[in-house]
Amino acid sequence: GGELGMGAPMLARALEAQQGSTAGPATKGPAYKQASEEVLSIRAILTQWQDAALQAAALSDAATSIRAHSELAPALARVAGLRAKVQGMQKKAEEPDPDLQTYGAAMKAKVLALVADFTALASDAEALQGAMEGAMARGEKLLSLSAQQREEEAAAVVAETAAGEAAAVVEDKRERAAVISAREEEVRAKAAKEEEERAEARVRMAEVDEREREAARSGGGVKAAP
Repeated sequence: GGELGMGAPMLARALEAQQGSTAGPATKGPAYKQASEEVLSIRAILTQWQDAALQAAALSDAATSIRAHSELAPALARVAGLRAKVQGMQKKAEEPDPDLQTYGAAMKAKVLALVADFTALASDAEALQGAMEGAMARGEKLLSLSAQQREEEAAAVVAETAAGEAAAVVEDKRERAAVISAREEEVRAKAAKEEEERAEARVRMAEVDEREREAARSGGGVKAAP
């Protein structure tokens, strides 16, 4: 299935894909054009890795862990590398002195829009860094292992995942049994209380009957005087 033990072909493709994938596309032209295209390029990668299913796979699937290391880690590094350039452009766009201003009104608006896009990109990058740090580190580790070691690592993770799932099933059954037991105890307690109330009622009725019989005996033994 889609577990770590998917075998060498998937791992091999992941290893091939990571070759030369650490750098972003080379963009020529003005700084604004370079930065804009770099933001779009990084955004495409980050959007892909924001998918919850892909993130989960990177924690349990060897090939996807390698992809996280080879695709996402470089993209996050590119965000850090782009920060100084965007900040420099922002400083120029926000220059208050007309004699020192570099951009016209239209270009200033474009740069400030780019700054906003980069700010959102950097925020998403930070979130992904936290969420995917373990997966990226695991992918890096897998790349340093031999083919046999990768298979062993994959098998170990599959076994660990299976054990975790089995433990979760056992815990679920235990919780269900506890709920059922609590309900049964509640039913027994209710039945015992009802039986106690019925017994008390019988005692009260017997006492009433006894008093009535006693009254009848006392009344029947008294004779009228001649």
